[in-house]
Order: sequence, then structure tokens, then C-alpha cells
Amino acid sequence: MGVPAAAQAVDVHLLAALDDALSGTGRTVDWVLTHVDRSGPDPRVTASWQVSPGPDDRTLPHRWALALGGAVLPTDAVPQEGRVVRFPGGDDVPVRVTVADLVAGTAIDRVVGIGSPALPGDVVDSVDGHLRPVRHPDGVELLVDPAGPGTWRPVEISTPHECCGGH
Repeated sequence: MGVPAAAQAVDVHLLAALDDALSGTGRTVDWVLTHVDRSGPDPRVTASWQVSPGPDDRTLPHRWALALGGAVLPTDAVPQEGRVVRFPGGDDVPVRVTVADLVAGTAIDRVVGIGSPALPGDVVDSVDGHLRPVRHPDGVELLVDPAGPGTWRPVEISTPHECCGGH
């Protein structure tokens, strides 16, 4: 399973817009999650984010609305569920990393292998550094597929093969 290239571009633009909105504030966006909102007649993708602690800045919602081109609903709640686009430690993960080092050095709590367990000494090979774990109320997990003995690849890849005529 992968996410179409257009969705990957949206991730990049979302991160850039959030970072730009915080430019000069001394704050950073530590967590960014995307969600599928099925509350209306047509599902839509929404985003939530958590910002580093800092001085109270009542202009942030306005900055985000300008950067994202739409309404923003501020909340003090920490995002609990969703596809993780940015997470603590995520920017520093090498392309090949052991499961143990990935869990120790990032906000990822567990690496879940499809078909068998991913062991602490096994290697996660993202090929290009693209990791999109999922945040659940009980932690953050990265779902991986076997890619050879002791090697795993994330289920979501940055450049999935489009099939079926691009559908």
C-alpha cells in the first residue's frame, strides 16, 4: 500500500506552510498528523498539529489560516490518532536503521511487521528516508513489510507504483 505522489506533495506543502507560519516566533511544529474526516457526505483529509512550547501568541491561528488558505480551529488537545507526517526524531532517522535504534531515537513506540515480528536487531530500510507511522491512543507504530532476511520496508512508500490506469 502506498500513498499517491500527489498526496506526498501535499505533505511537503503542508509542512512548509506550517513552518512558514511559525517563522520568527521561535516555535516549531513538533507533530503533524493527517486524518480522514468522514463526518460529511464526502470524506475529506484534515490535518492536526502540535507546536513546541513558547510564549502565548494569539496571532498563530491567523498565521496558520493565511498559510493554509482556510479556516483553522485551535484547540489545546494533543492529536491522538492519525497518519503521522512529522514526529519528534523523525528528521534525524537514517535511511537504514535498526528497529531498536528507531524506537529509541524517535517518537515511534513500536515497529509492527506484517507476517512476523520485526525484531530489535532487524533493519528498517526506508530507501529514501520516508516514514509515515500511525499514531494511536496507545502509541505510535510503523507498519513494515518483509524486504529480505532481517530487513523491513515501511508499508507506505514515498513513490508508489500506480497501477490500474492511475486509479
